[in-house]
Amino acid sequence: MSEGEINYKALIDRSIKDFRPVTKLWPVSARLGFWIFLQFGLLALCATVEGSQGVDTFVHNPGALLTTVAFSLMGVAAALLALRSAIPGREPEQSEILILIAVFCAAFAVMGSRPVAAPSEILGANLHWALEVFGLSMLPWMALFLAVERGVPLQPFDAGGLIGAASLSFGIAAECIISQSNGFTVPFAWQLTTGILFVTASALGGGLCLDAIRRRKWREGLIETQTKARSSFVRQSLMPLAVSASLVGLFLVLSNVRNTAEPIPDFDLAIEQYEQAMTDFSPNVPSRDLATMLTAYVENGMPSYMWDFSQQGFKLVGGRFEHLPDGAAVTYTWFRGTSDGVMCMFRQTDGFKAPSAAHQERQHMLFYQYRRFSVCLINVGGYGSFLSVIVARMPMNRFMPLVLAATR
Repeated sequence: MSEGEINYKALIDRSIKDFRPVTKLWPVSARLGFWIFLQFGLLALCATVEGSQGVDTFVHNPGALLTTVAFSLMGVAAALLALRSAIPGREPEQSEILILIAVFCAAFAVMGSRPVAAPSEILGANLHWALEVFGLSMLPWMALFLAVERGVPLQPFDAGGLIGAASLSFGIAAECIISQSNGFTVPFAWQLTTGILFVTASALGGGLCLDAIRRRKWREGLIETQTKARSSFVRQSLMPLAVSASLVGLFLVLSNVRNTAEPIPDFDLAIEQYEQAMTDFSPNVPSRDLATMLTAYVENGMPSYMWDFSQQGFKLVGGRFEHLPDGAAVTYTWFRGTSDGVMCMFRQTDGFKAPSAAHQERQHMLFYQYRRFSVCLINVGGYGSFLSVIVARMPMNRFMPLVLAATR
């Protein structure tokens, strides 16, 4: 044999002892499909949480639907690029990443178009939103990280950033569905900053982990050793971190549900009348017009104070004067729209005490999300001890301007 010749048979014989069976790596489409199935299962689960806005949010609020769809599609696109990055030679092009960044910012702009929280509560709302989104994003992050880690990402920091973008998108979509304060949101600058921080942390943390695993694979060479080292690394460092963050998000979500699930009798009474009025409402006071109805209310000892939603496209159906079981006087005024309505309840009270559930205050009016209804609570001063509860089954970003416009 000459010096330049290679004995391939001898090479194979010496190498065959190191051969080991490997676990088949699913195609990108199969892994992506499984991840999408998992994420949309989580979104469906979020929609069923007691007290969440669920699909009712989308009926009267196309903006919420658009936000959820935009971030869901964004998550799918980012996950596709992340899974492709795990295959040498199929890394995302720079143009694809730039397009993804542009879509990412556009999705935040869509969400940022909703009204923001009151200035007095803006810091708490921002922090709560960020922590909740982070927690909801961690399980999708862990699932996608494990799928990418099974390959060989040659650009681990790019892959880590794409994993972060994909999981964050589904976390925001889930928060939009499950949020108890739907219709309010944090400012666009805060949303974008939070998103950038999460994706940057994922690029750094995930990239370092992916790079360390890749180097270990090349260095140790044996599949059994690789699998063992990888499983040990994930179990000892990443898994506890992801589970802890997910528990934080779950705690925040459940605390929101618990706060709004506490019964508020005045709200329950107004909602009961709303639901009854949607099928049958029979006025028991003259209700030809608002002035006639108010005159009847005053004659029964009620204040001459009433909202008028006729300018916002709702028709006055009429009013009812009744007494509660404890003898307190109460009125119910019903305004009917094309597919929904607004119920205004006035009642006497011994003393006004606002419920402690999360709310927003605008012009001395308190706005709540309660049992998938938007509620406005007012302490009517100058007329004795009365309170007013206005309820409608519509998203808050429609309800609040409606009530504020009726006060002008």
